[in-house]
This record gives sequence, C-alpha cells and structure tokens, in this order.
Amino acid sequence: LHLLSRRQRQMCIRDRGYVVIFKDGDKRNFALDNLAAITKKERLDMNRHDLFSNDPQATETGILLARLRTTIHQKEKEIQHG
Repeated sequence: LHLLSRRQRQMCIRDRGYVVIFKDGDKRNFALDNLAAITKKERLDMNRHDLFSNDPQATETGILLARLRTTIHQKEKEIQHG
C-alpha cells in the first residue's frame, strides 16, 4: 500500500469494507500512528457503546472490545445457522 497514492489507498480500504478513524479524534492529525482501519460493524459497535475517546490508547482499547464483540456475534450467528 505504500506505493499507492492516498486516494488509491482510501479506495482499497473502502472496497474491503473498512473505514479509517482518528484514534485521538483530531481529524487533522494524519500521523500514521493516529490512524486505524476498522470494519463498519466495529465502528457501529464503538458508536453504540461510546468507545471513541480523545485518548488514543482508550480508543485502541475500544477497537479491541468492538472487535471481540463483533467476532462473538458472528460466531453465534454461524452456530445458529449451522
């Protein structure tokens, strides 16, 4: 992805069902360590459970919690539908 233009990287991420978030909530801070690609389902879970923060470490923890919850939900659906 490093050799692709910024626009191409954005399209690549969107095509795979991911969105980019700013860990510290500052949409002007484009430092790579402040960006995270999460799924739309993870973003939904983070919004529902108020897991976004101005503290990047707290947001990273929120991402992990959302990822865990969405994985559990997916596995439960797989078990129910055989």
